Amino acid sequence: MYHSTVIDLNLPPVPKMKALSIDDCDFIRNVFERHPPVFSEFTFSNLFMWKENRHTFFCEIDNTVIFLIQDAQENYLVFGPPFGPLSLDQVIPKLPVKVEKAVRTSLPTKEIPGWEFSTSPDDADYVYKVSDLIEFPDHLYHRKRQLMRGCLSRYDCQYEELHEENIYECRQLQKRLFEESDQTESSRQEHIAAERLIENIDHFDVFGGVIRINRQVEGFMIGKTLNATTAVGHVEKTNPEIHGLSTLMHHWFAKYSLESYEYFNVEQDLGLPGLRQSKSSFFPDHMVVKWEGNLVHNQF
Repeated sequence: MYHSTVIDLNLPPVPKMKALSIDDCDFIRNVFERHPPVFSEFTFSNLFMWKENRHTFFCEIDNTVIFLIQDAQENYLVFGPPFGPLSLDQVIPKLPVKVEKAVRTSLPTKEIPGWEFSTSPDDADYVYKVSDLIEFPDHLYHRKRQLMRGCLSRYDCQYEELHEENIYECRQLQKRLFEESDQTESSRQEHIAAERLIENIDHFDVFGGVIRINRQVEGFMIGKTLNATTAVGHVEKTNPEIHGLSTLMHHWFAKYSLESYEYFNVEQDLGLPGLRQSKSSFFPDHMVVKWEGNLVHNQF
């Protein structure tokens, strides 16, 4: 006896998930132009430079793009907010894979059955006013002014825009600083990400600044437009033996490379005390809060 199978032709197709690659640059860039990001992670250059560490994927559901990453156990996690007309509570039930966690995301507009959300302070972005970094108001930045003046009095510092003729020197500085560091797992991942950014820099609409001392590159910073008012910093490297150089790098980068922006997002501190102290010392105008969600009771 044969049994007939009823096929519901009205069922929506299962969305396909794709591993992020350099070929996706134009598509993702177009998505972000239509739906400008606020979180620092969401430029194509940032997604690509960290893609091996995060194992990044994306899929499109009803004209909404959502990113996913894999953890060490190969579980899929929602990464960031949806980019498109659907909200997170609408996207999660339609994902092609099972997810039980969402990180660095936005708070859903509606409750998702079985999920609990809380803020993720270690992932919050530090955002400075560009005018503060340029002017260094004395009531806030007196110590920074002293550091910068001391650096300029001791060294012959010169600033130049990042271009194809000095990018190799930046890469050499990046490599040297890594080799001279403690080479922790965190610094190794950061080194790999910076290397990937520099290796593929022709694919990205990024900009940067370089500081030379005695003709040698001793510091550089690479940034990218995040949205209409804000730039985001991808990489900042300065020789730690040159006291005050990091302060000077922030000041000159703001003055010469960020003049068309109102804000400068320098990403999160990841809960690292040294990084938190360093980023707080430049007096952020505000923090961009991100959320983390966990499936505590499976309702689906």
